[in-house]
Amino acid sequence: MKKLQLIIALPSSILFLVSYLLNNYLCLYISLGGILITIVIRIIRINKRGHVFGHPDAEIYDYHIEEVDIGEDEG
Repeated sequence: MKKLQLIIALPSSILFLVSYLLNNYLCLYISLGGILITIVIRIIRINKRGHVFGHPDAEIYDYHIEEVDIGEDEG
């Protein structure tokens, strides 16, 4: 995944700089699409390693959201 990210990001970055300097809007949007795909791949890579970045106390205290019982309004 890291090599795929590099293969997409490097040409997209170069195309972005060239198209920005030459005011070529079609190539600019194509390069932005490549950069967006690269960011999505990066997010997927980070989420796959999510347990590494988790809070260390999360396993000890078993955090969870409790449902709140909302009674009827007595009016």
